[in-house]
Amino acid sequence: MKLSMIIPVFNEKKTLGELIRRVMAVSLPGVKKEIIIVDDKSTDSSRKVLGQIKKQSPQFKILYHQRNQGKGAAVRTGLKNATGDYVLIQMGIAIKVVTEKEARRSWRSWKII
Repeated sequence: MKLSMIIPVFNEKKTLGELIRRVMAVSLPGVKKEIIIVDDKSTDSSRKVLGQIKKQSPQFKILYHQRNQGKGAAVRTGLKNATGDYVLIQMGIAIKVVTEKEARRSWRSWKII
C-alpha cells in the first residue's frame, strides 16, 4: 500500500524542519510513504529550507506555486501529483502525531461536530 502525504506550505520557515522530522518519524509498517510538499509562494525563507530538505531527501516531491493561490489550491496541486492508494493532508505542525495505541485509547474522547 502507498500513502501520499500532502503538506501545503506558506511561510513556514520556523516550523518546517520540525514538521518534516515528525512526519518522517511516523513508522507505518508495510506502507510506502510519498511525501508531497507544495509551497504556495512563501515570502519568508521557506523555499530556501525546502531546497535544503530536497538535497537531504531527494525522494520528496517539492512543488512550487509561481503566485500565492491559497491553501486549497496547494492541496489541489498536491492531489494532482499524488500517486498513492490513500491520501493524507498534513496541515501544519499543530497536529499531534500519535501511536496507534494512543489513537485507539483516545478516540472515545473525540468530539464529532
